[in-house]
Amino acid sequence: MAPGHNIIASVAVVQPSSWMGHTPLRSNFGVMSGTSMACPHASCIAALLRAAHPDWTPAMLNSAIMTTAASTDNTLRPITDARFENATVASPLVMGSGRVDPNAAMNPGLVFDAGPADFVSLLCAAKYTDKQIMAITIASGGMRFSRTVTNVGKATAVYRASWDSPSNVAVAVSPEKLEFSRVGQTATFEVALMLTAPQAASLLSGPSFGRTSAANIV
Repeated sequence: MAPGHNIIASVAVVQPSSWMGHTPLRSNFGVMSGTSMACPHASCIAALLRAAHPDWTPAMLNSAIMTTAASTDNTLRPITDARFENATVASPLVMGSGRVDPNAAMNPGLVFDAGPADFVSLLCAAKYTDKQIMAITIASGGMRFSRTVTNVGKATAVYRASWDSPSNVAVAVSPEKLEFSRVGQTATFEVALMLTAPQAASLLSGPSFGRTSAANIV
C-alpha cells in the first residue's frame, strides 16, 4: 500500500543521535530515511482519518486512502520509476495505489469494508501454487469477487463503475451502477475476471495491471 524509495520521516528521539566523548548529543527532532519510512506517513494519515471517522474500520480507512490516491505526481505528470533514468512510468508494483491524498481520503464517497471471511479466503488461496490456482480458475470459468461498499459521501448519490482491463483478462462488473438514498447505506456488487490468454503467454509477457473506479454521476 505504501511503497517508496529513500522516504524521509520524523522519528521519536529515544537514543542520543551521537556522542562527543562521554557526552550524549540529543535533539528534539530526528529523521530516518529508507523504504520502510513510508509506514509512518501512511500510519499518520490513517490516524487522522480515524479521528475524523471513528466509526470506520481499519479496512475502510485503508480503502479511503487507496481509492483516492493519484497516479500522477504534484506536477500532474505520471509517477515515474526512480530506478530508471528515462522517466519510465511506474507500475503498481512500484507505486502501489499511487500518491496519497489525505484531503481526498477524508471524503472518499464510498469505502470498502472487509470481514473475517475475506481474509480467510485469502489465506486459503495462498496455500495453492500458481499451477493449482490457474487450474481451478480455468475449470470454473473465471473468478468472481463480491464486494460491499458503504456510502459516506452525499446522501443521494449514484455511482457508475468504470475499469481498465489488464491485457490478458476480461472484466465485468455487475451491477455497473449503484444508487444510494442515505449516508451509511450499503450496496453490493460483483467483479468477474476471465483469463483471455493462455497461462504460458501471460507469464512470458510479464505482469499485467488493471484499475477499477466508481464515479459519482449525481
